[in-house]
Amino acid sequence: MDYYWKKKTILSFMLSVMVTWIHTSAFEQYTLQLPYQAGMSEAVTICGYFFQYTVCRVAVPLFFMMAGANFFRNYSSDMYGRKLLSRARSLLIPYLAWNTLVMLFYIVTSYTAVSQFFTGREKFVLSVSNVVEAILFRKCNYVFWFMYDLIIYTILTPVFDLLTSRKWIGWLFTAGTLFLPMLKLGIFDVIRIDESYMVFYAFGCMIGKHYFHLFTQRSERSVRMVSILICAACMTLQMLHKCGILTLPGVAMNALILVFALAFWNAADAVVPAVRERTFMKSTMFIYALHPDVSAVIVKCIYLLGPKRMWMAFVNFGISAVLTVVVICIAAELLRRYLPKTYGVLAGFRK
Repeated sequence: MDYYWKKKTILSFMLSVMVTWIHTSAFEQYTLQLPYQAGMSEAVTICGYFFQYTVCRVAVPLFFMMAGANFFRNYSSDMYGRKLLSRARSLLIPYLAWNTLVMLFYIVTSYTAVSQFFTGREKFVLSVSNVVEAILFRKCNYVFWFMYDLIIYTILTPVFDLLTSRKWIGWLFTAGTLFLPMLKLGIFDVIRIDESYMVFYAFGCMIGKHYFHLFTQRSERSVRMVSILICAACMTLQMLHKCGILTLPGVAMNALILVFALAFWNAADAVVPAVRERTFMKSTMFIYALHPDVSAVIVKCIYLLGPKRMWMAFVNFGISAVLTVVVICIAAELLRRYLPKTYGVLAGFRK
């Protein structure tokens, strides 16, 4: 189990960095602001596709898979109450706290002199309904949609437990969740979750209930090599799809990403043993919450200060991504040292 916890910490940090790459606007900053440059503009666009729509698209699905597996390991129905309390501390409290902080930030940037620096942002209208939407339904904090979904999944634990109790029923249920987006069931609009990601959580539930022992040990060298090849194949197919060369329906894309996520988990065994677990790797909650605004500021500053050339998009992307993570990790560490209780609330009471 020690290897599993180490791998989970390292991978969680890697996934948070990948999400930062998805939302880094460096490539768009240059392609939208600078005149078209034959060859270079296409290279920047393709590079953006590769990071934002190919390699990093495995991050959130794998996060859901890990969450489902971890939640349902050794799970039994009499643990439901304790699990709810545990998730209230690790999910609900930080979710509400971050949503409140971001809402206050929106209010400040809407009604003070600072607002002049946020001209492209919609003004936050103070009303009871907007405050409720902001705190409970992440109106101002869109990046926490995955936490909201996990909170709903936690409430629905008895349903997931029942449908994955037997292996054959569980696999039928997991396969069925692939087709949920096609059915366009109104219930998902009512409870405000993205049903297209349920298949990854359901797959994780199956792993946690029936195959968790496979997650606790390092995969064989042959499995790692095959997994790396599968990851490369999945990224190639995703890239071809994004470039319009290959057309894949939504069900096929989700199935492809599901395979990609499982292969990525096994492929990570090639590097995890060589990586030393560090304290900053536990700053994932802060990276998820802060990366959009921090990254946007850094990208804009580099754009304004650097040469107005298309090749700078690559430089900007590399520097801004690194600086975003470094700045957030430093801020999280300072908070952990000097305001440990506040850090605990925002980090979901993780040490």
